[in-house]
Amino acid sequence: MMNVIIVDDEQAGRRSLREFCEAEGDLKVVGECSDGATALAEIREKRPQLLFLDIQMGPINGIEVARALDPDQLPSTTCSNPSTRNGFARRWPGCAHVT
Repeated sequence: MMNVIIVDDEQAGRRSLREFCEAEGDLKVVGECSDGATALAEIREKRPQLLFLDIQMGPINGIEVARALDPDQLPSTTCSNPSTRNGFARRWPGCAHVT
């Protein structure tokens, strides 16, 4: 079982990702956050293996969250972004995109 934290400022986005994790069966959601500051605390405390991270939120966006984590705190990271639904994905080191 892989522990997951979902970070998205939109409730519908968090719900959709939670439903995806539940359907997969081997993903356990151990936290949900609606902002970057809360996400940093949750990630540091719970140390998930997988992080769904919205890169378009404020005041601390997902890219800033990823950069604020020490390398040993950064799990395998999946970044979700509304623009990925349109075929566009931003890339940076340490981040994988799933569309």
